[in-house]
Amino acid sequence: MSMNQQSSLPTLPVEIVYYICDCLDAKTILVSFRNICRRLRNIINNYDNYILDFTNTSQSDFRLICHLINPQRVKSLTLSQQTTTFDQTIFFDKQFHVKDFSRLHSLTLIGIKESRLRAVLKHINISSLVSFSLEIGEHKKQHDHVTATVLTSILTRTSLHKLALNIEPNRIEAIEWPDPCTIEELKIDKCISFDSIRRILRHLPRLRTLIIDCYSIKTIHPTNLTAYCRQLTSVSLEKLDMNIADLEFLLQSMTSLTDLKLTGNGNYFDGHRWEKFIQTNLLGLKKFQFYFSDYQDDQLNYPDIEQIIRSFETPFWIELKKWFVICEYNINIPEWIKLYSIPNCMAKVNSKVEPINISLSTLSTAIDMDAPIVVNTDYIGFNFTKLASSDIEQQREPKPYPLLRMKNYLVLIFGSERPVDWIPFISLFIDLTTITKIALGGRLISAANQSILADIKSLFQQACHVNSVLLRDTLLNQKSLLTANDICCIIPAHIRRLIVTIKDMSEAKVVLERLTHMSTARFYFDHTPCCDDFHQWFESKNLSYQIEPSSVYVCRKKISVPSNKQNVGNKRIKLTDNHHD
Repeated sequence: MSMNQQSSLPTLPVEIVYYICDCLDAKTILVSFRNICRRLRNIINNYDNYILDFTNTSQSDFRLICHLINPQRVKSLTLSQQTTTFDQTIFFDKQFHVKDFSRLHSLTLIGIKESRLRAVLKHINISSLVSFSLEIGEHKKQHDHVTATVLTSILTRTSLHKLALNIEPNRIEAIEWPDPCTIEELKIDKCISFDSIRRILRHLPRLRTLIIDCYSIKTIHPTNLTAYCRQLTSVSLEKLDMNIADLEFLLQSMTSLTDLKLTGNGNYFDGHRWEKFIQTNLLGLKKFQFYFSDYQDDQLNYPDIEQIIRSFETPFWIELKKWFVICEYNINIPEWIKLYSIPNCMAKVNSKVEPINISLSTLSTAIDMDAPIVVNTDYIGFNFTKLASSDIEQQREPKPYPLLRMKNYLVLIFGSERPVDWIPFISLFIDLTTITKIALGGRLISAANQSILADIKSLFQQACHVNSVLLRDTLLNQKSLLTANDICCIIPAHIRRLIVTIKDMSEAKVVLERLTHMSTARFYFDHTPCCDDFHQWFESKNLSYQIEPSSVYVCRKKISVPSNKQNVGNKRIKLTDNHHD
């Protein structure tokens, strides 16, 4: 990159600068981007589209952002009660004045104490809210009426279109819903009665999307809800625990549905019955996602899931709708059966519990497979301590696409024997290029088995977007035999963060000297490390460190990134204390 190209950032049009800010988090904007030059600082001082999400934010970062931010320029705010030692809402209350957040459109409160609700809301102009989400972490009986009153007041605002509630059912039932109410999307994460659902829907003529927990609905009253559900286009019923007839009665009132998601326990495995119901009651349904599980009294065998899967292989499922499903059971728990749509609609998939499932899919009967399978999941694990070689062998038949397309996190647990062809095996299920974080543990890891380490080196080369690695056996209280040389030989240049169990600080020092591309590392020991002898060395290497019980956390202040390009114009930016100029 030429000097002229690299120096063009401060001369960008204001619209482009704002577009860049829309892609950055608030800390990066306020602490880094804003301080590149005076012009960018002046532009960003007028930026008014901040999204503040304080979920999983450290106390120091929280205080820093609150000190730097202009609350009148915040569009979205998320506060979270994460720990018992630091209450974000208390500091929030002290830092800002009444109605400071005058143009806030979205407010999310996660796990807050019910006693703090009113204090937080006094800083908000609720008349401007378009979206409000509330999860109360600590309920107090003396505040139940206050909560209902506050929510009733918010619901009277005509600007509010999106509402999510995770509060006690009696608080929900005490809300006085305005008639009519402007809510278009409603999510309730607590189980409520059928009568409550009916009463709420009666006041929501504009409701298009409904997401609700349904596991407590044991009795469906013979009341026609069509008049209240006619406008619904998207419904998600989670944690289902009702018989199929009651579920059908509830759904048949929602005749305008185009998007339906169902998850829960029950015998909902008859594809012919679903086909008939949908063709009779949900003619406009375009997207049908589900994840069902059920415990069968009689032990299943392989032909049983063949029979289930055949009911989803009709022209309706395969050709007309192109909805494909998987039916499976575990060879160690054959009574427990699962049926789910592709892509998997559950937020988390875990294949590490027991040996590989026996599964059949209607995807193999499909003629048209234009796109790879995408599964909405952030995590998958394989436990090779319980995965026999025969199980791997059974799944070696190549597939046109990986069954699961990962977004983030892969966990691998190894026993005392190295699995044969385990990398091709997991490649049948996941696209390794989508993994960003890998954790590896088990006896072979702690024993520094050279064969498995060679495999892991190959895995990291294929998983080219991994930036964080954990090499630690958290389940076994035994010393790790991993040496610095073992670690350095397998960790490629694209990995920036490392967590590893190692012998002592001398070995950790070698790792830090050789892996100069690492930005952070945490080293675990079987004792609390003594870093006094290494203090001067840390300083000379521009490393900061923090000693904790049985570990030391190390952060590199300046990262050495391998590159075949010439570095031009690197300059450290000095931040001033004048944050509000």
